[in-house]
Amino acid sequence: MLLVLFAFIAHRGDALAPTSRIQTGVGSFLPYFPAVFIIEEVSFRGLLDAHLHRPEEPRGIVSAISASALWGLWHYPIVSSGARLSSIVPQLLMVHVLIGVPLSRA
Repeated sequence: MLLVLFAFIAHRGDALAPTSRIQTGVGSFLPYFPAVFIIEEVSFRGLLDAHLHRPEEPRGIVSAISASALWGLWHYPIVSSGARLSSIVPQLLMVHVLIGVPLSRA
């Protein structure tokens, strides 16, 4: 929805009707989402977690935390935008570990 709102605001002077702009935005987003999800999320977690997991680790919590922390640091260049390293990195790690461990375990 944020993408649709952004497209709606960005093209204020566009001659297209609002419904046409929304249809174009949703139509552009739908093929993009599965591709990004499969390539980025599944590949990164699947490959990295499989590489980090040790057979003697029964539940895979340590590898899930490690993969999630690396995933958070991977996104630092996207969210940094002038923020101090000491303020943004702990937030990235906390959010990505909290969300990422259940995803890795699944």
